[in-house]
Amino acid sequence: MEGSEKMTVLPTEYPEHEKMKSVKDDSHKLGEFIEWMHLKEWGICTQVEGHGEGYEWIPSCWVQIPNKIEAILSEYFEIDLKILEEEKREMLRKMRKSLEQ
Repeated sequence: MEGSEKMTVLPTEYPEHEKMKSVKDDSHKLGEFIEWMHLKEWGICTQVEGHGEGYEWIPSCWVQIPNKIEAILSEYFEIDLKILEEEKREMLRKMRKSLEQ
């Protein structure tokens, strides 16, 4: 999280879920803002450098980044979505196992 303090999360069985829980309110607000931008037909863009040669030269330009709110927020809050999914699967496995007993 550039420009702000990194959050400290205590060791837990499901660390990505704990991180996600600790940023829930901020993440929700940022997600609503990104969605609002989308409704206004505004977007988050990145600059693409010019490329090509001669008459085929394409100057640098701005390109809209696809509106994948979950990916943007998880990167900003440093939450690994693959690990998060693995933790979910582990939780479900443990729940099923406990129901079988």
